[in-house]
Amino acid sequence: MDEKAWLSCHVNMFRFFGGTLMKIVCDNLKAGVTSHLRRGEIVLNEAYLSLGEYYSVAMMPTGVKKPK
Repeated sequence: MDEKAWLSCHVNMFRFFGGTLMKIVCDNLKAGVTSHLRRGEIVLNEAYLSLGEYYSVAMMPTGVKKPK
């Protein structure tokens, strides 16, 4: 999924439900998260961070785990 589709899905979700949440827990998709170390700072994609600020939503990526 590219960045444009990722952001568009969020905007469409907000429109469908008629509002936003206080916090969104997202996957660690590259379209939303630039880097997420096990113990360190989470760096969100600039466009995704701007979307969260515009809608006053906290974007919280899930924890990092090894795939099985």
